Amino acid sequence: MKIPDIDTGLVKQVIVKFIRNEVEKSPYDKCIMGLSGGIDSAVVAYLACEAVGNKNLIGLLLPYKTSTPDILEDAKLVAKNLGIRTIELDITPMIDSFIKNHPHKDPRRLGSKMVRERTALLYYYADIYQSVVLGTCNKSETLLGYFTKFGDPASDILPLKNLYKTHVIELAKATGIPKSIIDKPPGGGMWPGQKDEDEFGFSYEDADPLLYYMVDIGYAADELEEMGFDPYLITKVAERVAKSEFKRRPPLVPILPKAAIKQHGKKNYLGRMAIVYDRAHRKNTEKKIYKKRPWMKGKSLRVIKETIKKRGFEVVTIASSKKLIDNLISKKVDIVFNLLVGGRGECSQTFLPATLDFLGIPLTGSGVYGHALALDKSITKQILMSNGIPTPPSQVFHKPTEKLSSALKFPLIVKPVAEGSSRGIEKECVVVSKRELQVMVKQTIDKFNQPAIVEQFIGGREFTVGIVGNLNPECFAILEINGVPSRMKDEKIFTGELKVKEGYITARTHIAKLSKEEANKHRDLALKTFRALRCRDYARVDIIVDNTGAPWVIEINSMPGLFMDYSGYVASASKAGLSYPQLINKILDSAIERYPLL
Repeated sequence: MKIPDIDTGLVKQVIVKFIRNEVEKSPYDKCIMGLSGGIDSAVVAYLACEAVGNKNLIGLLLPYKTSTPDILEDAKLVAKNLGIRTIELDITPMIDSFIKNHPHKDPRRLGSKMVRERTALLYYYADIYQSVVLGTCNKSETLLGYFTKFGDPASDILPLKNLYKTHVIELAKATGIPKSIIDKPPGGGMWPGQKDEDEFGFSYEDADPLLYYMVDIGYAADELEEMGFDPYLITKVAERVAKSEFKRRPPLVPILPKAAIKQHGKKNYLGRMAIVYDRAHRKNTEKKIYKKRPWMKGKSLRVIKETIKKRGFEVVTIASSKKLIDNLISKKVDIVFNLLVGGRGECSQTFLPATLDFLGIPLTGSGVYGHALALDKSITKQILMSNGIPTPPSQVFHKPTEKLSSALKFPLIVKPVAEGSSRGIEKECVVVSKRELQVMVKQTIDKFNQPAIVEQFIGGREFTVGIVGNLNPECFAILEINGVPSRMKDEKIFTGELKVKEGYITARTHIAKLSKEEANKHRDLALKTFRALRCRDYARVDIIVDNTGAPWVIEINSMPGLFMDYSGYVASASKAGLSYPQLINKILDSAIERYPLL
């Protein structure tokens, strides 16, 4: 198996431009690098010379007493060919004086000492000559852990970091590197006769294709074996990559919570949380759902605000408008409690998460991916099927005259492809003929200005389950919903009109009577759906169990309503014994778990 070739001309152009741009951004106009006599340093030198000019490149030659003559000769050959300035300094006295007081028999440990000594000297001279330090590590060495931490990679720019050793050789040939350097067996020069391949037990020629398909493409071990890779090599390389992960990881630092930083002259609080919502949408929704209970209008928002305050946050409310971004910035918001169901753009629920991602402000609930995937029912179904989660077969219609797939049989149900809250779900959505199908598809497309999704109608019991959490998400009570009779005999449907009129608080919705095995199966499906759709913090999953007892996931609501004494998600939590403030705290806990800074 061979690693794919690179376009050497384009790669060279990109790296030269990259070096030039990064140097221009720095306060310096020169570069400095170690010339080891190897192929990596030679390629970096040639490219850097083209980027900044030979007058602005300095090569450091840092031999040790065991360095073979050809190493120094090849380094000088590169410098001569390019016409760059060099500084030669024998590091033997520095290393030997250390060995005298701290004797070590392990050649690798001694080699690491040499590498770090050279890095220290590079930065010493970089300071003298006001230069940017160029590193020479390639991707193969990095993934295999064949480098000294805070040694080889310690630099300002790593031009070859995204090139495998095989690619570096290709680039070297196209760049005009001396043949003696290209043909030389790769070695770190840390002790006489040291060769990379002797230490690995395999060659770069064997490892690079495997690394490419393992890391870049993401193939699993069994897939790599099917491609023809040696199982022993797969294991060997995978172990090296896994064991060297700590070397590639940047230093870890603790994140202090805001509570640890005292506010001088101010009341100390955890941070400022903004509740962002759509005033008109909320007002219109509450007008409908609380028509017979006007005292409930505005209560959910008030309780959410009071609950957040009791957690120690300062709370502000921001209604969505064209000044939303200005308000978020001017009010110095630390985190957002997202109640913005609507928004701008094709996938409206992603509007606020995308805006907050741009501003670097955390938020409760799912992010851009979760909302985008969950809102589009056709995408949701593709993801569910790819994860082995049962969902009714379906077809997306962009116009009513499209031919119906042979995989679908009447009766069918027609829905808008990207709407929530049962919008567009009526008794007439269940169709039993091609004529009815065309009429309903046209009506759906015209009314919602989006494609229609036609799904196999599954008759049976309908359930909904609320989920909260991230690392260890939990399910609330499983609720069973009895809808109104559909056009199919003895089959019911939970229409949008019924949802507005009753919500989930009448006798029509109750705790599902399920066996322990059935309940566990529903919870497992709900949690698998939650994870597959990349939802966060909280969501609600709808499931239908057909007359044979088989469960089908219908959809997931990545931003279920949080209206008190109405919403299905709130009802699921309430039936599990949680008060409304406790539910809001659960959502807050889940979000804060993801943002330790808070």
